[in-house]
Amino acid sequence: MTGSPGYTHGSPPPMVFPPIPEGAILHLKPLYVNAHICGKPINKVFIDNGAIFDVMPLKTLKKLGKGIGDLSPVDIEMTSFTRQPTKPEGMVVAPIEVGPKVISTVFFVVDANTTYSVLLRRDWIHASKCVPSSLHQHIMFWKGDKVFRMDVNTNPFGSTEVVEESVLYS
Repeated sequence: MTGSPGYTHGSPPPMVFPPIPEGAILHLKPLYVNAHICGKPINKVFIDNGAIFDVMPLKTLKKLGKGIGDLSPVDIEMTSFTRQPTKPEGMVVAPIEVGPKVISTVFFVVDANTTYSVLLRRDWIHASKCVPSSLHQHIMFWKGDKVFRMDVNTNPFGSTEVVEESVLYS
């Protein structure tokens, strides 16, 4: 590829996001993907470059067939999106498969009503060596020497779910 800085024959190709079409409507959609945790399909996985913790609500832990007894204790306090202090129930390590990557991840488990099934933070993004784009609504991964593009879940909320975020997808 001529003109691509840092690209030489034999190195992974650069990731290129397509241009945004002229007149495209701006949106506020967060990045939601489908994934597998411990081999079980999980939807509404929220990828947030600004998050400090990988978070799993208790309801998701139960979907994985696990409970409070499976958690390791933690002595930290987290701040929720509403700036309220939240004490995690504990933490669990679980493999999460997103696109071509499987990353063993430490999740802090909270007993909270969330719109997501799990929240993946910046460290997960870096560990998976992906480039998420909320603007383009997809994620780019390197898989060996190939670039892999994963489209996000374009409608993570079912028609019967009533949550504020669902208006962004109607």
